[in-house]
Amino acid sequence: MASIQSYETSNLVKRRDAFYKLVSREIELLNQRTNMFLVYNTILMVGLGLGRLNGALSLVVIGSGLLSSFIWIYLGNLGLILEDFFWDKAYMLEDDLDPDEKIYSQFKVQRKTTRRYRFFWRSSVYIGRILPPLWLLTWGVVLVTALFN
Repeated sequence: MASIQSYETSNLVKRRDAFYKLVSREIELLNQRTNMFLVYNTILMVGLGLGRLNGALSLVVIGSGLLSSFIWIYLGNLGLILEDFFWDKAYMLEDDLDPDEKIYSQFKVQRKTTRRYRFFWRSSVYIGRILPPLWLLTWGVVLVTALFN
């Protein structure tokens, strides 16, 4: 009986560790994508502002900015959905563990008591759902300005 229980505990720990590695990899990918979109849009905006582009080339740069903003909106939303899924699965995996081993549950409690969200939401919501539409709006204003000047 004890060997079955230790096997189940060992199997649960292996699954949990594999899950934690997957979660950290996905979070790393989300951060890399965010950095890529921020840098890409910034380079486009600076190039457009400082460069002496003709009408057609400036429209290509603006179109690239609009397209990348739409892609960022999609990937940011997908990343947030994935983040919520992983948090739910992490809590589910920790249900059978001792209280001292519940890393994610302890983190959630610690986060709520010591570091409350600033301005209503967690920072990933701003990066995934607020910032991309702001870039899209900015590119839209630049496009309208370029078309009517």
